[in-house]
Amino acid sequence: MRKVSMATRTELVAAISCRYALGGRAEKARMLDEFVALTGFHRKHAMRLLRGEREPRRVVLGQGAGFTAMTCGQHSSLFGRRRIEFAASDYTPCCQH
Repeated sequence: MRKVSMATRTELVAAISCRYALGGRAEKARMLDEFVALTGFHRKHAMRLLRGEREPRRVVLGQGAGFTAMTCGQHSSLFGRRRIEFAASDYTPCCQH
């Protein structure tokens, strides 16, 4: 559950990240504790935000990949849907009708 809005989070990260980068170990720990208490984020996620690391992007899969995964999935129960879709992405045009 998010305790603050997205706009507020962006403002907090912008305000605190400069001081976080310049602070010592004890100052960083104090700032991190306050940020985690305010936002409700996990410590590791908060550290990455304050260091300026980008959040990973989500992968969007097309319809053809889903069809290929269903076809391949019928023959193998060893792999997850996303792994099959990734492995079969080159063969997607062949499977479309």
